[in-house]
Amino acid sequence: MILRARRPRAGSLDLSATPGLYFPVLRPRGLAAAVSVAFACALTPARAAVKNPGVYTHLVAAMADSVGPYGGNQDLLMNVYEPLFAYDGPAGAAPTPLLASAVPTRSNGLVSKDGRTIRLPIRKGVKFHDGSELTPEDVRHALLRQLLLEPPEGGGLGAYLRPRILGLNGTRDPDGRLLAGLMASAERAVAVEKGQVVLRLPAPDATIIPLLGVGPVVAPRRWLASKGDWDGTADTLPRFNAMKAGELPELLDANGTGPFRLERWDRTSRQVVLARHDAYWRARARMERVVVKVVPEFLTRRLMLEAGDADSIVAYRAHAPQLAGLAGVVLIDDLLPMSLSPMAFFNLGLSTSANRFIGSGALDGEGIPPDFFADREARLGFVRAFDYEAFLREVLRGKGASPDCVVPAALTGRAGGDTPFRTDRTAAEAHFRRAWGGRVWEKGFKFSLVYNNGNDLRRDMAAVLKRNVESLNPLFRVEVLGLDWPAFLEAMSSGRLPIEVSGVNASYADPDAFVSSSLHSAGVFARRHGYSNPEADRLIEAARREIDPRRRAEHYRRLRAVELHDVPHIIPAEPTVFRVHRSWVRGWTFQPLFPNAPHSGSFYALDKGG
Repeated sequence: MILRARRPRAGSLDLSATPGLYFPVLRPRGLAAAVSVAFACALTPARAAVKNPGVYTHLVAAMADSVGPYGGNQDLLMNVYEPLFAYDGPAGAAPTPLLASAVPTRSNGLVSKDGRTIRLPIRKGVKFHDGSELTPEDVRHALLRQLLLEPPEGGGLGAYLRPRILGLNGTRDPDGRLLAGLMASAERAVAVEKGQVVLRLPAPDATIIPLLGVGPVVAPRRWLASKGDWDGTADTLPRFNAMKAGELPELLDANGTGPFRLERWDRTSRQVVLARHDAYWRARARMERVVVKVVPEFLTRRLMLEAGDADSIVAYRAHAPQLAGLAGVVLIDDLLPMSLSPMAFFNLGLSTSANRFIGSGALDGEGIPPDFFADREARLGFVRAFDYEAFLREVLRGKGASPDCVVPAALTGRAGGDTPFRTDRTAAEAHFRRAWGGRVWEKGFKFSLVYNNGNDLRRDMAAVLKRNVESLNPLFRVEVLGLDWPAFLEAMSSGRLPIEVSGVNASYADPDAFVSSSLHSAGVFARRHGYSNPEADRLIEAARREIDPRRRAEHYRRLRAVELHDVPHIIPAEPTVFRVHRSWVRGWTFQPLFPNAPHSGSFYALDKGG
C-alpha cells in the first residue's frame, strides 16, 4: 500500500504567538494532508497475524558506536533522554513543554520585556531510569556542559548555544587555552532561582526556544560524575573541555527520563534493546521493548520486513520500487523533510596528515594540493558540471525539487527565485580552464570522493559527480570510495576529505539551523572546510537577532547572493522522502525534526495492532 502526502508549501514567519521571544512558528499550507496520511496509516488493517506484539523491531543500515547522552545514535538518544521542549508534531507544530513545565513567552511572564532573560520552570516528579528525581540543577548542569565542553572536532549543540547564551563562538583562545573567566561567565548566564533555570542572554535571539526543543537532553549530574564525566566544577573543566565525545566513559551507559531505558547494547550482534520505563512521568509507552538492529544489506532488511520479523526499516529512494506493493507493508511517500541530504562540501584547506584521499598532494595530475578548492574557479567547475536534472530523474526518480539555496523548502526564511544550481558543461569547462591559472586543465587531478557505506543517496551523488567531471577532460580522475561510518566520521572530522559528501539536518525549527552551520565561519561545516566570509557572518548574526520577519527575510536574501557567489557546496536537489513499515504499526506520525526522520522517530506512541 502506498500513501502520499501532498507537498506543503512554505508559509510565513508568524511571531504573534510568542511576542516575547521572537522565534518563528512555521505555518505551511498543506499540513493537514501530512497529518491525514499518518492517521490513514494508523487505520490500515493488518494483513497478517502480528509477530512479537510487545516488541517493536527497527532495522537500520548503520549505527554510531555510542548510546550516551552527548553523542552517538541521536534517534535512540531522543527515546531514552528528553530535552526541555518537544516538536513532536509535523512541520509547523509549536513546541510543547517536556522537562520544562511551560514554554516561555512574554505573555506568561517567563520572558523579560527586553527578551534577554528567560525563565525555565522545571517539571516536578520526573524520575530518571535509576530512580533519582530530576532537579533544576541537573538541567543547569546539562546546559553548562554543552556551553563549556567543546570537542576538538567542533560541532554539537554547544556550537549553537554558545553565541546565543555566552556571546562566544568558542571556549579556547587561538593557542588552545581556556578563555579567561569562561566558567564564571557561564555560571552567571545560567543560574537556578526559585526552582527555575534562568538564562540571561547578551541580546534577544530568535532561535533560543527552537534550540532548547532539541537539547540539551538531561542526565543526572551526580550519575555523570560517577561515570567519569565532568563534575561541573572549574577545577576539572580544563581536563574535560577538549575531550573527544567518544572518550567519555558514560557513553557506554544511559540514564535518562525518557519513555524507554537502555536494557542492552550488544556490539557483537550490532543491536540495541530498549525496555519500557515503567516509572515514566507520562503514561507508559505502549511497546514493552524496542530492538534497533544493524542490517547493512537492503535485501535482507526487505525480506525481514516482508516476513514480519521487522516492523520498520531504513530504505532509500532507489529501494522504493522493491517495497511498493508488498503484502502487509505500508509505504508513505512524498514527505518533505527538514534536511538537505546529500550535499557536497568543498574543503578549502585540507589536512595533509596521513591523507590518502589527495593522491600526491600536488597539482601534477596524480593528486591535488591541500588548497585546491580555495580557487573559486575550481569549485565553479564542479558546481556547473554536476547534472542536476539527471540526479533528480535517475537517482531520485523525480521525487524532489531543484535546489534554491541552503535553506530547504520545509522552512520559511528562504529567499526564493530561480534556482542558481544549473548544469552548464560549457561554463564548467571554462571555469576549469581558468582554475589555478590554467594548470588544472593542463595537468588534471586525482582524488577520492568519499561517502559513508549504507547511504545510497550519497553514493549515487558521488557517482554522478564523478561521471560528469571526468567526461570533461580525460586527465580528470575521481575515485568514489565508501567507508564504514567510524572511518568516514574520523576522516570527515579531521578535515581530510577533499569533498565531503554528507548532509545538513535541521537542528532546530529555524532557517538559522542551516545557514549557521554551512555559511557562518564558526559553523560546524564552514569551520571544518575552511570557509569564511565576514559578510555572511554579519548577515547571519543580524538575522538571528532580528524580530521583524520582513527585515529578517531581507538578510536571508542578501545571504543567498553571498552563497551563490562563493559556492562553498553543491546541493543536488531537495529530495522528498518516504517511510515504510508493517501495516500493523499504529500511532506513527511524521516528525521532521526527529533525528533520522522519517525512518526513525519517537517509539513512545507506537503500537502493533492485532
